[in-house]
Amino acid sequence: DGFDQDDRAQLETVIRGLLQAQHAGLFPLITELNRYSDDLNAVEFASERLAASVRDYGRFIDEHILWVRSAAPLALGDLGLAARGFGVLLSPSTWAAATVALGVEVERRLVSVAWAGLALLLLALLRPLSRRQIRTAGERLATRRMAPIGPTLVVTLLTLVRASFWPVLVWVAGWMLSWPLAMPVVAAVGTGLMRLAPVLVPMLLLGEVCRPMGLAEAHLRWSNEVLRAVRRHLWLWHVFVVPALGLTLVFDAPGLAEFDAAAGRFALMVALVGLTVVAHRFTRSEGAVMRALRSDTSARFVGRMQWIWFPLTGLLPAALVVAVALGFQYGSMQVGLGLVHSVT
Repeated sequence: DGFDQDDRAQLETVIRGLLQAQHAGLFPLITELNRYSDDLNAVEFASERLAASVRDYGRFIDEHILWVRSAAPLALGDLGLAARGFGVLLSPSTWAAATVALGVEVERRLVSVAWAGLALLLLALLRPLSRRQIRTAGERLATRRMAPIGPTLVVTLLTLVRASFWPVLVWVAGWMLSWPLAMPVVAAVGTGLMRLAPVLVPMLLLGEVCRPMGLAEAHLRWSNEVLRAVRRHLWLWHVFVVPALGLTLVFDAPGLAEFDAAAGRFALMVALVGLTVVAHRFTRSEGAVMRALRSDTSARFVGRMQWIWFPLTGLLPAALVVAVALGFQYGSMQVGLGLVHSVT
């Protein structure tokens, strides 16, 4: 090979030095290349987030400007999307995992949960007690021609206490489900329940007012015919309108927004149809409520304006159903919610 031992040693030293010099030169380059790659990944991630934000803002603007189509007109394909949406909402695995996660969150927020539980327990204990007090006060006033203002104010307060139990319970349940459980479906249900709670108050209050020997019968002297009519109409509100409206608000939340144009739209249409029927029953001219208003001299002008009330409360929700089917979902929902608050 032409190399003796000393030459080999020298050559090895030279080659080792060259390799070390190469390594010393390449190592900073590799470091810079890795940093450059990380920077490129960060820029790409930021660009994707920016593009997603632009899409989200565009979708939000499209969906939240009144009387601009927020969805395409209903088609047969929306039935499949709605079915998938309800499947995601009712998935047993999701709620099993949510139960475990909720238990962990309850331990972390034990003080807040305890205060909420005490408030609900107090309202639950006050319900039967306040009912007895309301009935007793009504029986005492049954033989009087006019109800004194003092007992009427007390009964009004007790009626508010009774009517507040279910809205508070629904709001607390929504508040607990909306905790950061890293579960968008569960958080959507929580948000929907919290938005639904205030909507429950007026009709629940009306139901409590119209209970036997309650504020309407014993203090306001409403006729038995009107009371029976109101009680008869309220079941339709609680059985059909409230669940459909709750589903509408749930699918309107971010966690289920991808199914809002299908499942949320069908739920909104059911709620509006129920609202149309309830409003028609309350405002029809041959109904007990309108007859009582026409015969009451202090409220006769309300009965005479039936030609305004009937289209407003009956025909408008029916028109909104058509608008929802055509894709004007957001505008119809806002008008429908405003109408619910106005009517109730």
